[in-house]
Amino acid sequence: MPEAIKTPERTGTPAPVTTMELDAVARRAERLYEQGHLEAARQLALEVATRRPDHLPALLTLGHVLREQGAFEDALSVLRRIGELSPGHVNAAAAYALTLFFKEDWPRAWQAFDVRFQFPDVVPTVTLTRKDGSTNAAQPWTQGPAPASLLVMGEQGLGDTIQFARFLPQLAATGSKVTCVIPRPLLRLFKTLQCEVSFQPFQDGGGRVSDIGGWTPLLHLPRALGISPENFVPRMPYLAAEPERVAYWRARLGAHGLRIGIVWQGNPDPRVDQGRSAPLSAFAPLAAIPNVRLISLQKGPGQAQIGAVAFARAIEELGAEFDAGPDAFLDTAAVMENLDLVVSVDTSVAHLAGALNRPVSILLKRLGAHWAWLYGRTDSVFYPSARLYRQRTPGDWGELVERVASDVTKTLP
Repeated sequence: MPEAIKTPERTGTPAPVTTMELDAVARRAERLYEQGHLEAARQLALEVATRRPDHLPALLTLGHVLREQGAFEDALSVLRRIGELSPGHVNAAAAYALTLFFKEDWPRAWQAFDVRFQFPDVVPTVTLTRKDGSTNAAQPWTQGPAPASLLVMGEQGLGDTIQFARFLPQLAATGSKVTCVIPRPLLRLFKTLQCEVSFQPFQDGGGRVSDIGGWTPLLHLPRALGISPENFVPRMPYLAAEPERVAYWRARLGAHGLRIGIVWQGNPDPRVDQGRSAPLSAFAPLAAIPNVRLISLQKGPGQAQIGAVAFARAIEELGAEFDAGPDAFLDTAAVMENLDLVVSVDTSVAHLAGALNRPVSILLKRLGAHWAWLYGRTDSVFYPSARLYRQRTPGDWGELVERVASDVTKTLP
């Protein structure tokens, strides 16, 4: 039995004895965890797991709590126990990978990260067509010397694609002829990587590439290249804004005031968002900073909130031309080069600011933050120009932005 569930602790309530009572206590433990009451959730989940060591929901909650408390080895032990009881338990496997990332155990984390392929809509595949017209599934390159010609398949969201694009120049430097298939909106932006990589867009979920000796998912590159915290040196910036656009937006924006770009809403799909977006109203403390100009970098969902906040007049919108057309982020990148700071929730714009090496404050939810931000850090391993702000209470974005505004105010002359 895992060390983390060997010894029960008294919760001050009668010990549950029936299955229904155990299930009810496990649900209460899960709710307490979601509300950020970690110690209370731990004790209740432990109470259930001690009396019924095969109670998967209680074990999963216990694993989550232990991870958020920084007890990584205990969390991993509990999550392994779930894997023994229920092989293929996807949520436990995902929590296991997240815990390894929080622990900064990259070699094991990259391997465990393959769990992403067990979720819907994220499995890239490559099919080879023979001369006779028959087809077969190509096997991915996993480690060792890169093939002479390699196909890299983009995956996950735009933010993940931007984050992992940094490894393409390192891959190309091995001498492999690299073709990378990515979402069409990123093609023009990624041409600024300045490396010998041929980019092609996804076409109806895929494309055609000839003469390849192997393939790999984009997010597999750190594992295949043997990247660890010890040998990872971020080369910044690795993306760039187009100079003509930078000059255009410099003239449009002017140099007066403290120019802060803001983004409050990410992808609204609940499978993706999971509490990462904030209401625009929470950004009110930024509007109170002397001489501030809030420049909206928000596109699509969330823009409608501007008219509903009391500080709407303090927000500058950039018009219908801003990032219009088939290419994403070109104007956003150029505008960022003319800003003093970007303040963003955890979405693709935050990754773009980091890739450009622009000052960015990234707002993170209290529990289960994206693995890339690791555990408890205020700096970012991947983006040296970023500062991380974490909620103290789940859902409390107002207090979080107050801290950002306070820090910005301290830097004013």
